[in-house]
Amino acid sequence: MSDLERIPDWMQPDTTPPLAGVDLRAWAAEFRDVYTVAEALCKTPFVPQAMYGKPADVAGAIMKGRELGLDPLDALGCVYVVHGRVGYYAEFLRRRIIQAGHSLRIVESTDSRAVIEATRKGENEPKRASFTAEQARRAGIDLGKYPADKLIARATSRLCRQVFPDVLSGSLIVEDLEDLERILCVMERDYGAEFRSGFIAENPAKLRRIHRYFSAVCGRGSYPPVRCNVTDFSAVIGADGQVNPCFFIPGPRASHAGDDLGAVLNTESMLRLRESITQGARPECARCVCSMWRAPESRGAGNFLLRNPSAGTTSGSASPAT
Repeated sequence: MSDLERIPDWMQPDTTPPLAGVDLRAWAAEFRDVYTVAEALCKTPFVPQAMYGKPADVAGAIMKGRELGLDPLDALGCVYVVHGRVGYYAEFLRRRIIQAGHSLRIVESTDSRAVIEATRKGENEPKRASFTAEQARRAGIDLGKYPADKLIARATSRLCRQVFPDVLSGSLIVEDLEDLERILCVMERDYGAEFRSGFIAENPAKLRRIHRYFSAVCGRGSYPPVRCNVTDFSAVIGADGQVNPCFFIPGPRASHAGDDLGAVLNTESMLRLRESITQGARPECARCVCSMWRAPESRGAGNFLLRNPSAGTTSGSASPAT
């Protein structure tokens, strides 16, 4: 095992269905072939020690590397898998920055401080990121036997987050979760009165939900459960007149705004779609960051899509939300 710091995958939460645009059958067939190779490869000295004897981890690294244009052995040297999470070594991140046409140089590297400078392609002003042993000490980060290497890795992750969030198609690294966890602990410890008085509007449980969500994004657990009945009191009309049950799920193709919005909202296909959202049956809902629940008795006049409990239908007499 190397003591070099490992930089996790940046996974930006999105609202598209899982594997959108991917031929699942073809992907599964390819994975079976890769797994066969991985079963043999995982027993050789060509794989990192952490993956030795673990064909699933090796296959996952190879498949992820393929998405990035890496050959299998290169992927095993750049990609790692731990706790179901795919990550990249800091050296690989720097390489990807340079391959993308940007410039990067290490300005300073000692056991107490690391400074990296980079300039985006087409820009003239360089940006710098640094990380120090003192910052590591305050954050409780063990620099181990190779502090200079770990400081460079941390500075790399900071630079990527600030200047190159597009290099690996994302914007989140696991170090952010560790920072958020510390912040939440401090807030809960030192600001209990402010939470209780409502001066801090959100309660600790809601703030913890944010941490849990992005932990799931990084493969460190499951997404928090979603409770949503937004389709009972809201709808979205696009610029082209398409009526959608929410911002992230398109409505049936024939659902276009006209003179009778109520009729559009109560077609059989739209009712089925809205009910599936309320029941949490849509895959997009599991990762939604905008779920909303309003009890019927708390809705006001502005909640124009008031479902008729006896008829199971919705009134659309008021102006639609856009």
